[in-house]
Amino acid sequence: YSLTTVSPTSGVQSGRILGSTVGVTLANDAGGEMNVRTTINTLRMTAASTASQPVLPYAINVAESNDLTVDAVPASSRPIAIEAANSLIVNSAVLTSGDLTLAATTALTMSGPVSSAAGNVNLRSNAITSTVPVTAGGTRNVSIQSTSGTGDVVLNGLVQAGGSAKAPVRAATTANVDLVVGGLLVVDGVA
Repeated sequence: YSLTTVSPTSGVQSGRILGSTVGVTLANDAGGEMNVRTTINTLRMTAASTASQPVLPYAINVAESNDLTVDAVPASSRPIAIEAANSLIVNSAVLTSGDLTLAATTALTMSGPVSSAAGNVNLRSNAITSTVPVTAGGTRNVSIQSTSGTGDVVLNGLVQAGGSAKAPVRAATTANVDLVVGGLLVVDGVA
């Protein structure tokens, strides 16, 4: 299954999905690809599952030309990348198995837990705000990158990489990094 705005002859992005709210249900057991450019306000994606495949193998790539609010993101065993040319607001939990990239030019805001069981989690924007846990399992990494010298990174939830194995958590910025926890802050076992 393929939902794409890529030209089959040239292999480059040539189309665009226009609208206010777009809903997508991915339900092919064999998985597939969603590779689209959009000019929309809100995106809601869901995916089916089976008894033998609780997470279907869909590669998802969404490139928004303006601001985007995401109200639902399906789990996938393949990479998911959602990028917005301006701001990206993720209102739902993003609980997946493959690599996950959430990126925006001006601001990235997350209101639901962000996690990948077996993939890297990459968050990139001028300003990043998260009030929820951000985790990557296995031996994977969480990369949090401010793309400007003036953008703040505010993480008011647990950020964890690598499950029981230690892996780096990166916050790349020259601006303030505000790490707030609901209790005692412990780094490498030291309070």
